Amino acid sequence: VAGRDLEASNVDITASGTLDVIRSTAHDSPFMSLVVDFKDGDGSQVAHYLPTGIMSAAAVDWLDEAFVSARIISGGSVFHGYLRDFPFDKGQGKFEVAFAIDNASLNYAEAWPPITDIGADVRFEGRDMFVDVHHGKIYSNQINWAKVGIANMTAKPMMLIVNGEVQGATQEKLDYLVASPQLNAAFGQHLTDMTATGDSVLQLNLDMPIGGGPNEKILVKGGVTLKEN
Repeated sequence: VAGRDLEASNVDITASGTLDVIRSTAHDSPFMSLVVDFKDGDGSQVAHYLPTGIMSAAAVDWLDEAFVSARIISGGSVFHGYLRDFPFDKGQGKFEVAFAIDNASLNYAEAWPPITDIGADVRFEGRDMFVDVHHGKIYSNQINWAKVGIANMTAKPMMLIVNGEVQGATQEKLDYLVASPQLNAAFGQHLTDMTATGDSVLQLNLDMPIGGGPNEKILVKGGVTLKEN
């Protein structure tokens, strides 16, 4: 089976691509090569276009809730290999979906303050997800850079890793600690009545289990550089 100059569109996305499917008596699985370019997409629907069958239920739930809104500027996907070998854990083939987004909001963890006004590059490769944030906001604090990743979307629990640098009002960083459930549990009693003035830069590293139950612990590392506080 072969297809060239294939085109498809719906309310979520506009796409074009090529497709080759080859069956051979030498193999018990079809070989597929699929290359797709897409643009003008609704990033909040991204879970509908990913192979959720290889993901954990927690990963699917997270994708459904995480990308609250986003405009997909453009992107592409590649599937190249025997279907039986997918998701190509041993390098037998290639599966990748990559796209650029803007005007995005990310709810990375339940009840935590979201990241808003995001411009980022997003990539799904095999079982993994990577988000390279170029700009965004937490409250009105500006994100200088951030990297959000999940190393294995089939793991139970899966580990969400957030690293980044945030610059802006120091008071909003205190508000963030109080508003984030696990951080509030650890530090809230010391911060509830505290106020701050001036600006600061926060380097933050979060290792956050998802889908493992309420007793999973979050690893938090970071540092604050105060400016005229």
